[in-house]
Amino acid sequence: GFVTRSRCKENATKEKASLYHANKEVKNAKKNNINKMKIGGRVVEDPEIIEEHVVGYFSALLNGHHNKKLEDTGKPFEPDNKNMGEYLEGLEKMDDVARDNLTREIKEEE
Repeated sequence: GFVTRSRCKENATKEKASLYHANKEVKNAKKNNINKMKIGGRVVEDPEIIEEHVVGYFSALLNGHHNKKLEDTGKPFEPDNKNMGEYLEGLEKMDDVARDNLTREIKEEE
């Protein structure tokens, strides 16, 4: 995976999760069910078919297997870099110190 560096310490100051939050999630889970779903133009009520469709959709989405029409291609996303030169045109060159900071090891406290 990737780690993104940030100078923001927002997560450190946010409220910590507690049993209150866990119990609230359990309580709300009863209301957060999908009982019906339109799949391929027809309404489906079978929970197993709905689960299979939702898990399949989000698995493909989160693994980069969707095209622009959100159709599962079965293949991972491959970037098209043909316009990269145009995109980078006019950007200043990064100095050596900034470049080294991007490639150095990340400390745990960061």
